[in-house]
Amino acid sequence: MTSFEAGFIKYAEECGLSYEKTVYTFKRAMEHPAALAMFKELPEEEAPQVPGNLEALSSLLQQQLVHDDMEGAAKKIQL
Repeated sequence: MTSFEAGFIKYAEECGLSYEKTVYTFKRAMEHPAALAMFKELPEEEAPQVPGNLEALSSLLQQQLVHDDMEGAAKKIQL
């Protein structure tokens, strides 16, 4: 499973879709020629991703939140 597929499944789960509905939607999207061509161009991943294993993305989100807080503090100081 690619990181895109894992992220797609995780997001669909957060939106309340059942696993079966998520798989159906993903398969339907992959039937579109442009979507299929896009995935054929991507390099293969060395380590497969699983929907519950998104530590790297979680870390990036935490870093972004800290960055946003620091930017807000810098703007307050400049005023």
